[in-house]
Amino acid sequence: MNSKLLVAGLLLAAGLQGSPLWGQTANASGIDSSARQNSLAEGRRLFEESSDDAGESTLQSLNRHAMGSGPGQMEIAMNLLRVAFACKESNDEKTAHRVAMRALAHLDVAERKLGSNERALASIYQIRGVISERLLGTTAEAVKNYQAALKHQPENKSVQAKLAQIGAVENQVGGDTK
Repeated sequence: MNSKLLVAGLLLAAGLQGSPLWGQTANASGIDSSARQNSLAEGRRLFEESSDDAGESTLQSLNRHAMGSGPGQMEIAMNLLRVAFACKESNDEKTAHRVAMRALAHLDVAERKLGSNERALASIYQIRGVISERLLGTTAEAVKNYQAALKHQPENKSVQAKLAQIGAVENQVGGDTK
């Protein structure tokens, strides 16, 4: 699946697409889409060259919210996620893993900043689940995160479906997938 479609689907499923709280609209930071794509490409190039701090700094320029805020942490995490999936699609697993770990670190900060917001917590855990499952290959950790997302937002159909899908795969292979 195309990383842009996956991230857009994740944002939509998490209830973040177009939400003013998160600033995740296509033009969240007031940058036109061409400039946004250029910044994402430059950030990816820097990560691929192991200039991780410079890559992250480039992606931070896309944020609409202050980096110290919960929404700012979510924005940078989602941009890191976009880069991680792009790296994975081009079979650069090592870079994808490094970038995914940075996204998780920002989600940890976002959780501390937004800890009383049930919808935000559900989204954070859902995104962690996707990172664990799709980028890190840790299905058990993904299940733990998806279950935590449901604790905060029990009606989340996409998380319910994801847990059912993982359960079906585990049943087919006769146990825990990882």
